[in-house]
Amino acid sequence: MLFFKYLFMVGVLCFTIIRTFIRDPEKETEDYDPKKLLSLSRFLSLSFFNCSIAWIIFKVDSFLWLAFFSLVCQIILTTSEKTKNAWLIKSVIICICLIFISILRVPKDDDSFINYLDHKGTYHCPLRYECVKITTPVNKKDEIHTIAEIIPIDDSSFNWYVLFSKGAIRFKEKGGKIDEIRGLNIAGWWIITEEKGSSP
Repeated sequence: MLFFKYLFMVGVLCFTIIRTFIRDPEKETEDYDPKKLLSLSRFLSLSFFNCSIAWIIFKVDSFLWLAFFSLVCQIILTTSEKTKNAWLIKSVIICICLIFISILRVPKDDDSFINYLDHKGTYHCPLRYECVKITTPVNKKDEIHTIAEIIPIDDSSFNWYVLFSKGAIRFKEKGGKIDEIRGLNIAGWWIITEEKGSSP
């Protein structure tokens, strides 16, 4: 079922690209009113400003992406096609904006890494010094049991490098077994780079 969803999305994408770039530009420009384009430009500026302020206040990523989308549309709309290398200029500006947004989304404290581990489901860390490890082993009779174990945090670290962040946490289980998880955050998304356990 997932394959057909991807196939349908690819088909829609190809259809819209063909319809957008193969249409006769002379017929399209006849439908455009300069006053309407000016109104659209003002609306995009309004959207960019308000979404940016909303993101600063509420820290909701949806506002940040709406601000970015409004800015990209404004750049495409206002950059004249008569300018030399217009598309190159647009691409460079959009890439700079994308890098800037990526920097804004990179977390600067370890709360983000802890929250990511919580959402993964195995570890839940309501406190800074211990976590609850939840496992569901299957016995010989194919019965599933849920086991919750409180384990202390042996060590943790977090480093912010502007374009990305690194987080690490180490647990010390009963019997001296050490579990360690390391993650990398790029543009606000966490990727587990290392997950290992060792015996004493």
